[in-house]
Amino acid sequence: MMALEIVIKISIILSAIFISACVSQVDRDLQISADGEQVIYPAIEGESALSTLERLTNIRTKTEEFGQFVTAINGIEGSGETHFWAFFVNGKKSREGAGSYIAKPGDLFEWRLIQRKTENAPPIIPYGSPRE
Repeated sequence: MMALEIVIKISIILSAIFISACVSQVDRDLQISADGEQVIYPAIEGESALSTLERLTNIRTKTEEFGQFVTAINGIEGSGETHFWAFFVNGKKSREGAGSYIAKPGDLFEWRLIQRKTENAPPIIPYGSPRE
């Protein structure tokens, strides 16, 4: 019985070390600018960009007809009226939402807090939403 208890304890310790190593590898690769207005992280193959962002940061979203819209990352608001969080894949603005974009090997995700142009600017219509 004593040997079994030792094996179980060792298994638990090794599992904890393995899980910590995996989590810290992902966390270590997370980059956040000093002002918090840019977030960069490597993709986890097969996982949506939004799921990975949720795992690495504290986010707030709201549901729109076209999917989840990120309104805040780590407490920094992208209200939609003056600023918004834009999603990029491999340095290019994504034409697909972060909730539906499934990571491919080597993808690098980035979020930038972008200021809306308000003077004489037409209203922003999200990609994929019907125009009225």
